[in-house]
Amino acid sequence: MLTLEYLRKFPLKSVVVTIILGFAINHYWIASVSDIGPISFDMAYRPASVFVLGATGEVGKEVVKELAKHAQIGKVTLIGRRKIDLPTDDINYNKFTQTVVDFDKIDEYTEAFKGHDVGICALGTTRSASGVDGFYKVDHDYIVNSAKLAKECGCKHFNLVSSAGANKNAWILYPKTKGQVEEELTNMAFDRMSIYRPGFLLCNRTNHRTGESIINSIMSCADRWRVFSVETAAVASAIVKNIFKTDPKKVEILYNSNIRDFGKDEPVKH
Repeated sequence: MLTLEYLRKFPLKSVVVTIILGFAINHYWIASVSDIGPISFDMAYRPASVFVLGATGEVGKEVVKELAKHAQIGKVTLIGRRKIDLPTDDINYNKFTQTVVDFDKIDEYTEAFKGHDVGICALGTTRSASGVDGFYKVDHDYIVNSAKLAKECGCKHFNLVSSAGANKNAWILYPKTKGQVEEELTNMAFDRMSIYRPGFLLCNRTNHRTGESIINSIMSCADRWRVFSVETAAVASAIVKNIFKTDPKKVEILYNSNIRDFGKDEPVKH
């Protein structure tokens, strides 16, 4: 997920540079994208339950909506620092439960992670919101420690929302941290590991900032074909549909173009 904290420092120049780099980067993605195989799904597959980390974020909120649509999923547990409001007049949300945890003491919440086949992690913050130490704590420590506990508790398929440009060797904190987390989680050897690297996220943010609104509008218009940007709803759709993908790889990385196409394709029954 691309952050706006750098764009806000130099709005006009940053937007222009981001648009140009976006096209260049996407050209590289298309040439080097991992082979995730044909987009086909086994909708008869019924995971016992799914847990979600980061349900209060923009991607997390959309993941919750997508999970509610799928009757094949019997139970969903939202694990977070606070509960969120769920529709009380929609029976599709009856399968949801919420567990409030302290991520600084996540080892004390083993029960919250037990009995889940699939985990979805959309945790994340920014330096501007949490500072350098706070950013690293959330985007690295909380995610890695939660994944370790999930693995110990039997989670088979872990889905991580990372970011375009993630690189453990980067000199900038944001992509470097994302790359480190990807590597550490991959080394945990889940039965299946899915990493999503979306480009610039398009959404109507709850915490609205004028600068972000302008940049979001510019990106939405400039990138009509979603070459280097993607709607948060599309990211969520791709994640949930991917749970049902046939013949998946043990470790897979879905880039912005994959997420865009994966999120809009209709499921094929097998």
